[in-house]
Amino acid sequence: MIDPIERDRRFLRSLWQNRLFRSEGLALADGTPVEVVNIGIGNDTNERLPDFSFASIKYLESGVTMYGNIKIDVCSSHWRAQGTIAAAELSSVILHVVFYQDIILSRFDRDIPTLVLTPLPTVAATYDELRKGSLCPTFLGGLEDVHRNHLLTRIMSDRLRRKSDEIIAIYNSVEKNWHETAYIALMRAFGFKQQKSNLEKLARSLPYRYLRVAGGTDEDVFALLLGQAGFLSMPPHDGFVSEVQKRYYALQKRLGLYPTHISWQGGHTRPASLSPFLVICIATILVREQRFLERVLACENLNSFLEVFDILVDEKYLKHFAPSVNSRGVSVERSQKLIINFVIPFLTAYGILLGRDELRDRALDLYESLPAEVYGYTKRWAAGGYQAPNAFFSQALVQLSSEQCDDGICGDCPLGVMAMKNFS
Repeated sequence: MIDPIERDRRFLRSLWQNRLFRSEGLALADGTPVEVVNIGIGNDTNERLPDFSFASIKYLESGVTMYGNIKIDVCSSHWRAQGTIAAAELSSVILHVVFYQDIILSRFDRDIPTLVLTPLPTVAATYDELRKGSLCPTFLGGLEDVHRNHLLTRIMSDRLRRKSDEIIAIYNSVEKNWHETAYIALMRAFGFKQQKSNLEKLARSLPYRYLRVAGGTDEDVFALLLGQAGFLSMPPHDGFVSEVQKRYYALQKRLGLYPTHISWQGGHTRPASLSPFLVICIATILVREQRFLERVLACENLNSFLEVFDILVDEKYLKHFAPSVNSRGVSVERSQKLIINFVIPFLTAYGILLGRDELRDRALDLYESLPAEVYGYTKRWAAGGYQAPNAFFSQALVQLSSEQCDDGICGDCPLGVMAMKNFS
């Protein structure tokens, strides 16, 4: 959850950026009348830089216009607490915009011009309704299609950029090896919440190349994955388990693998989400798809991607390591989620780094080919009157809910800003 002070700071920043304040009769904290000629250009990338650059503020009594940067804080004292008043990056700040002036700040023996900003009453009232969570679904549902689609496309663009950046980060961490990248990304996509990081830890402890050179048998892949995951730490109660254990320990010694310490507690309790079952499914896919990266890149439509995850796991492994699971494969619903969480971000990242626009277009086509997801996040918006037509728009709703609503940063949310502008 975001810090409340940072949440309010983002609200104030949004008020400034969208001019959602009363411009007439504007005066500094010391009573000096001013006019905001230009709010400046927002900085979203570096917290050491001013919030806005290239702004201009006109002093009405003298007619002088000052050009420079804007610093945003909830209280004037926060800038002092940050210890950056004398920072070179902030030396050209011409105005400190705050909600409250609790102290007078000075720099170079001069008081820092401070503007106590007050939102328009209608904006403040709308913001309060947004914070309660009751306004957003009905507002989104009531928008015209063209405006709603534009808004959700912008939100979805941010989500896909973030998810593809995660793939690129994995790629850079494995010495720019696309085979290892696809393997780790696939493992992560199979998990929910804490399972994601656990499965990534498993993948990094057992590099993909080891699965290919271990011994060349399907049983080696299963033994390595189950052993590294810690699912072979049990008494050898029958011949099959004993055989898998012996195979793993021999491979572990030969490859110089270190045992992992992964806690698989706290995951989903549904049998089909049990970690041993997920590892068995992953092993089955990797055994069948000996050239996994090439297979993914060769798929051209939704059905061909679904075929990658359409597997039938060996009953022996289910019986001994996931006996509570009735399924013998990956459900269509989970396959669709794997396409959303693995295939689409992977194709996008691959296309970006290799300059292959057709892969990025293929990824977007997959979004539109997949049905909209139906669960808590999307049901809330459906209750307000908007039913996502496909996965592209349902993922935008997930992004909106998880990145904005869950943290309560309504004042910094594209939908929230649109609502405040609409009712201002």
